[in-house]
Amino acid sequence: MPPTMRVMAILDVNEGATERKYPVSTKTPAGDAERFQITVGSEVSCLIKASFKFYFDNDQIVRSKPFELAVWCPRGSGISAEDGAQFVPTNSGWRLANGDGKIEEKGW
Repeated sequence: MPPTMRVMAILDVNEGATERKYPVSTKTPAGDAERFQITVGSEVSCLIKASFKFYFDNDQIVRSKPFELAVWCPRGSGISAEDGAQFVPTNSGWRLANGDGKIEEKGW
């Protein structure tokens, strides 16, 4: 099944080890599964060690094992989204969402 939302994580490798939180709050119908995608980017190419921690219903935590992640950023390519930006699918592709999860007028 395709994701219902994408979250953008833009890393600053000059910061060193950091922990970031991205609130993703959606209502999932009973018996359905939440499907989202995390897109990781950086202003420079890098190899990082990452892990994810997910909070469910404020009391359940699921942690991933640490893994290596290679981020490739060719020179001259710009990042047009901010850290924590959320995108939602439309008939014409993915569009930037505003703080309410609604589609912004501007495209991506």
